[in-house]
Amino acid sequence: MRKLVVIASLGTVILAGASSTALAMHAKPGEWQVSMKMDMSGIPQIPPAQLAKMRAMGIHVPMGGDTLTVTHCMTPSEAAMDKIPAMSKEHQKYCTMQNLKTSADGMSADMVCTGKVQGGGHMQVRFDSPEHYAGKVSMNFNANGHPMSSTSTFEATWLSADCKAGR
Repeated sequence: MRKLVVIASLGTVILAGASSTALAMHAKPGEWQVSMKMDMSGIPQIPPAQLAKMRAMGIHVPMGGDTLTVTHCMTPSEAAMDKIPAMSKEHQKYCTMQNLKTSADGMSADMVCTGKVQGGGHMQVRFDSPEHYAGKVSMNFNANGHPMSSTSTFEATWLSADCKAGR
């Protein structure tokens, strides 16, 4: 179970980094809707009783092919950034972003991890307009002797200049 949490958090870190970077480099400040779909292989199955307990506590565990949609409020200061936002201190202990490449219509980067999870991945983001972008993150890793892989796709659409209160 702990392995799944580490792997899911790594995927979230990469997607969050890609989303924030994408918005910062080419998009409008305001409220965005971001949809993410993650397909993973080699992940141990969560026993049904444990999965039911997690859901009862309000924890959403993405299952193969599920789409998770969230809204994100990009502030003007975040939109003015011109670099990848820093990962959390916990993730910085064992993962680094490398080979960052930017262009007029997107960016790409590699993530290399050592420690709790060993392996790496590649992300890319492409912009259609200041109000829409999409991307993909692919990872291959080993967690406690278990080889795993994931491919995540994401798409974001600008909703409005004003963010909803409380977000």
